[in-house]
Amino acid sequence: MTFPHYDVKSVVEILNENDFSLSAEIIPPRNGTDFHEVFSILEKLKEAGFDFISVTHGAGGSLRGGTLPISYHAQTHFGLTAIAHLTCRNMTKEDLENVLIDHHYFGVRNILALRGDPPDGIGAEFHPVEGGFQYAYELIELIQRLNEGKYLPRKNFDEGDFRPGIKTQFCIGAACYPEDPKEVRLKY
Repeated sequence: MTFPHYDVKSVVEILNENDFSLSAEIIPPRNGTDFHEVFSILEKLKEAGFDFISVTHGAGGSLRGGTLPISYHAQTHFGLTAIAHLTCRNMTKEDLENVLIDHHYFGVRNILALRGDPPDGIGAEFHPVEGGFQYAYELIELIQRLNEGKYLPRKNFDEGDFRPGIKTQFCIGAACYPEDPKEVRLKY
């Protein structure tokens, strides 16, 4: 069986093919509000010839679900490549692996790996949940391991640092702060 959404190009492929690319950022509606306007916007972006979209995930710590379904619908119903934002906020590494596998199953292969805003708003200090990541580079490493077929071991069941599995094919994007690298020196 062939799934058309698995043939979606990576953002890197799109950028390499074009001298100029046009993208838009979609912010999911607040939880509990009507989501149909998003589909109208996606239709307009498709008609206007946008190359890809990015779909935010709880920007500013707000309650806005829908990143994965909007990304999926953009790709399958509107033919728009989507890059889904994924944040470390309020998630353990196990939660993040599960969310990434959800993206993989739905054919959403472009991921923008972010730490996420602190729950108390921009400017507040970020504290990860127990078993979570402090920095986006840790999320990037998790995604890269999945691309290598290395999964988190199951507690009290698997031995070793990783459990072997299928290789995912995520295209990883990241945001960085070159003007103020106080927290971590990146090794990538």
